[in-house]
Amino acid sequence: MRSLIALLSLVLVTGCATRGASSIKNLSISIQELQRVATDALPLGKRGQSQNERELTSEYFIEKDGEYESARGSKIRKYAQILILGDRRPYTIEVTVAVEARDAGGEYSLVKYDQGVARVITRRIQNALHKRREDRNIIDDFRVF
Repeated sequence: MRSLIALLSLVLVTGCATRGASSIKNLSISIQELQRVATDALPLGKRGQSQNERELTSEYFIEKDGEYESARGSKIRKYAQILILGDRRPYTIEVTVAVEARDAGGEYSLVKYDQGVARVITRRIQNALHKRREDRNIIDDFRVF
């Protein structure tokens, strides 16, 4: 009986575990501005995006001395994924950084998620949004219809 309870607890904890994501909630900014800021925050630029531009993926990168460099030929590589969640304001931005390792066959597979780098990217987004508020022009966000 104890083993059954332990197994069910393990399944529950594992199923509810986060992927090392960092998020910013309650963003009442236009979706176009969020997409621009998120794209600018990606390490080494954008590798891909979903059709509605709410899921952005960075180029593969590695960290060296606090800087991002291309992961071309590296055994371990990372990539960031930024999701803009919500169908209308307020939006939520979720940042996840996946770490992949190359096996003997040359294929990459997911090893873990890097919450530290995800937090750094989240801070970059927050700083850009804060700077935007200081430089804000009311006409830029105004839509007649």
